[in-house]
Amino acid sequence: MTLHFQEEDASIGLLRVDFNGRHPNPEIANDKVPDIFKSFAGQWLEESHIHYFVEGYKPLAWAIPLKADNTFSVKDFSNTSEFGNILQVFGNKINLKTVLEIKFQMQLI
Repeated sequence: MTLHFQEEDASIGLLRVDFNGRHPNPEIANDKVPDIFKSFAGQWLEESHIHYFVEGYKPLAWAIPLKADNTFSVKDFSNTSEFGNILQVFGNKINLKTVLEIKFQMQLI
């Protein structure tokens, strides 16, 4: 499962969560790369991970394992029963505001 958050016209990714995915990070970390990302420079991530926009790189080029990210509480996705909780955590992460209550019907997943 992959969850995306893009800026207004959807041309620049700001945040993406990939469960059970693979991703290569850039080889070189410039001065805009947060310290938490630097130890993952040039590495292939072969686990659930979270991408962030980093200035000076193509959108969402950098990722860290979810287990290394203290701001996203869900670390893995192995069962569809977790889907609603994951979407709730993602919505909180991106500061999603809605006037409607979001309800999940598991039988549709």
